[in-house]
Amino acid sequence: MAAPVALRTRYSLGSHPLPGPLAAICISVGASAIGLMAGSSPAMALALAAGAVLVVAVAVRPEFATLVVLAVLYSNAAVLAVTYHGMPAFISAAVPMLLVAPLVHLLFVQREPFILAKPLPWVIGFGLVQVAGTIASSSSTTAVTTLGTFVLEGVGIYVLVTNVVRREDVLQKAVWIILAVGAFLGALSLLQSVTGDTGNEWWGFAQASTAAIGDDETVRLGGPLAQNNRYAQIMLVLVPLGIFRFMAEREPWRRAAAATATVLITAGVVLSYSRGAAVGLAVAIVAMAVLRYVRLRTFLFVAVLVVAVVAAVPQYRARLQTLTEVSDLASDDDGSRGVGTSIAGRATENVAAFYAFAEHPLLGVGPGLFGTVYGDYAERVEADFRNVKATPREAHNLYLGVAAENGVPGLVCMGGVFVVTLRELVRARRRCLERRPDLAALAGGFIISVVAYMASAVFLHFAFIRYFWLLMALAAATSRIALAAVPADDENHLGWRSGPFSAAVGGQRS
Repeated sequence: MAAPVALRTRYSLGSHPLPGPLAAICISVGASAIGLMAGSSPAMALALAAGAVLVVAVAVRPEFATLVVLAVLYSNAAVLAVTYHGMPAFISAAVPMLLVAPLVHLLFVQREPFILAKPLPWVIGFGLVQVAGTIASSSSTTAVTTLGTFVLEGVGIYVLVTNVVRREDVLQKAVWIILAVGAFLGALSLLQSVTGDTGNEWWGFAQASTAAIGDDETVRLGGPLAQNNRYAQIMLVLVPLGIFRFMAEREPWRRAAAATATVLITAGVVLSYSRGAAVGLAVAIVAMAVLRYVRLRTFLFVAVLVVAVVAAVPQYRARLQTLTEVSDLASDDDGSRGVGTSIAGRATENVAAFYAFAEHPLLGVGPGLFGTVYGDYAERVEADFRNVKATPREAHNLYLGVAAENGVPGLVCMGGVFVVTLRELVRARRRCLERRPDLAALAGGFIISVVAYMASAVFLHFAFIRYFWLLMALAAATSRIALAAVPADDENHLGWRSGPFSAAVGGQRS
């Protein structure tokens, strides 16, 4: 009798947001509409058909929407469907809203509470600063657009993800999903490099950027974003997650999957030829060793692997050697005149952003508006390395960019998001080291991922923000789930020292 009862409970009116009769009606009406539309607009019909399948899947298993949205967001599939394949524009904006279905199910069907993540006040604070900046800038079109993007792809994604990823099993699946997406993208980049065929863009998931390096004009791969540096950054933050997944898993096939995904993701980072990502990866590896989050042999293995990969790609090695030009910027002699145009241009943009911040410390020049004033401030740069571009430019530095556009309040709120997120992750890792080493490893992976993002952000401004807020939301969900899994009194019984980085003690056991 147990099985029939369980079956009725699973598909009962009280356990699913879309009961059987209503589902049947929706499917019938939807199928008819799709059939009528197929003749006149195949793209719209295909989009509706995919949406109908997704709705049914979500109705049967609400958390399925969470995993689908994560995969679509990280692969940029929705944007590609619109810009690359001619699908209706609403698809791109509607994807994050699919998370409303599992959230409604959790809140109104399962009667679970709404979750307020610890960093959320800082996230909202950053949004309020942008609202004030938009008003102060006379609600310019650019500022309003930037604010709208933050509401949808920033606080919207953050609130939804931290609420729907509330169980350990969903969190584990979410991490594996984004690792699988990263491995898929990295595999396509590796295939392009090996075959030398960058013309085949694999439905838009493996686009070549417009940049090239070296005498042989080696093409820099841009993945689904068509921007090499951004592609490198979204792949970079997955590398620590892959390493810690490999450390935490016990089943051989899972360890093999984590190792394979990490290698393919690293290949994607390398083939972008991004210097900023290389610095971020180096910082991540050093951080793992300094904080004793990995065994010495693991650190040495990863370091040797990275060195081997760099050695195997001479174009990348030559690219990294140009980082030595940065030291010439501070030279008192004329050495700075030999700095490459790329580094000189970025240095000019950094200084211009600082000048903009110095003149507008309260609210900055307004959300998204630094590019419009870049030329004025760049002309004030008097250093020998000055290289003023004719077109609007960004700060190419997250921190200077936020300072220039949002002032001191924006910089403080952004700093609060980083600090509180890392603090909670460190607490979670410390508490779980003995009782739940798998969750401790997951928290450790996100700590290093956030650190890697922060390091790479020194070279990149705040764009494609959905990836940043998705990372921070998953990090917040990880710390909350891990802290809930091991009660605080268990932590006290373990006798760990207090302090933000005491989690490093005994870290090698994870």
